[in-house]
Amino acid sequence: MSDENPYKPPKAEIADVFSSSDAGGTLEQGIAGNYDFGILEIIKESWQRTYGMKTAYWLGLMIFMMIVLGVALVMGGVGVFGEQLGVFGQLLPNILFTAITYPFLAGIIMMGVHRAVDLPVSAGQVFNSLGLVVPVVIASVLMSLLTSLGFLLLVVPGIYLSVAYFLVMPLIVEKQLGAWEALEASRRAITKRWFKVFGLIVVMGVIVAISAFSIIGLLWTLPMSTVMLGVLYRVIFGVESARNKNPAGTIAA
Repeated sequence: MSDENPYKPPKAEIADVFSSSDAGGTLEQGIAGNYDFGILEIIKESWQRTYGMKTAYWLGLMIFMMIVLGVALVMGGVGVFGEQLGVFGQLLPNILFTAITYPFLAGIIMMGVHRAVDLPVSAGQVFNSLGLVVPVVIASVLMSLLTSLGFLLLVVPGIYLSVAYFLVMPLIVEKQLGAWEALEASRRAITKRWFKVFGLIVVMGVIVAISAFSIIGLLWTLPMSTVMLGVLYRVIFGVESARNKNPAGTIAA
């Protein structure tokens, strides 16, 4: 005779995100498409995990925005944004601007990755990716070129690549992949569930757009969008530094 209680409630299919030590998938599983997720489940978890990281996120974002403003002023002051460059007058400055600012943006993105597995998050992470400036810059330039070319080719290829390259930066920073390796890993993995990833991005975009009617709303939804990227990255590729950590317990305030 079984000792199991027949009246106990069924086990949840998805473990409590705050008591799980799950580090997610692996690079090989992600590329093979051996992953799945629910859009609303990712959104719900991202919202819950936003609590406790807003201060670090906004401080980091302020630092990033000051860097962006400084770069724009310098480039404008030396006449980089000018018609003298002819047909490349817009494309080349945009690529240069992207290359300079992306290493800092990668640090912002990694805040979301850390939050997805309950690793520490701090404003100083804005500078943590500078040691990988070469692959980050190369990847950012290639993404800019390829997606721009895709939009010129009947728009659809550009939309496809914009979504397919969504996880390139954390692959470089967290998995230490080269620029082209990260581009291909992100593209191949996301292509397996492209429409679902696209739907997740659209839903998150709608949430941010609606929240834009209130400053208080944006205080939550902008960091939430970064956490969403981190949670999606964890589901697809996993986070190596979280493989052996203990269960996180309750999220900090």
